[in-house]
Amino acid sequence: TFRKIVDAVIRLDQKLLCWLCFDVGENVNTILHLKKNEFYREINKDTNEPEYRVNLPKDKLKRTRLTRSEITNFRETTELLDTILKDLKEDEEIFKFGYAQAKKFFTRAVNIVDAKCKPKGQRVTFKDLRSSMCCWLLKQGYSVEECNFKLGHKPSSKEIDKYCNFLALDRHEPKKKIYYNNLQKVENELEE
Repeated sequence: TFRKIVDAVIRLDQKLLCWLCFDVGENVNTILHLKKNEFYREINKDTNEPEYRVNLPKDKLKRTRLTRSEITNFRETTELLDTILKDLKEDEEIFKFGYAQAKKFFTRAVNIVDAKCKPKGQRVTFKDLRSSMCCWLLKQGYSVEECNFKLGHKPSSKEIDKYCNFLALDRHEPKKKIYYNNLQKVENELEE
């Protein structure tokens, strides 16, 4: 769904904002105020692929978030950063638009693809990109502590518990068990 939303976004800088919100997992307002000199391109020593280290300074974060730097995970983020950063001065902001314009283009893209959140079906917002990133990381095997740190939360965060609880309960599992138990019962009866 995220990729469909990004595909519906027109401009490269707008696509980059979406990728950074999802990839880095930080608040859209923080991402909107980042400058070129807060991005450091490096080569990952394990994969030999380029990535960016994104510096998230305290003066741009929400009051409760921890200062940190995050590594980009997705090739698309790196490619867009390569394209957009090359023409900027070191202390220049990456995005030349504010939250109102970001919300407008994002809502347009969400409406085009009819993107909805699970389980309640509400429309996707920038905040949902952050939550989705965390759920994706948990599914990839990241620990709760790693996800908590990536989100900039303190170690005892109620937010991470919400994501873990959402992912931990497979609502289809009980039905699957009943189905397989009934199937096993039928197989046993056929054998007899």
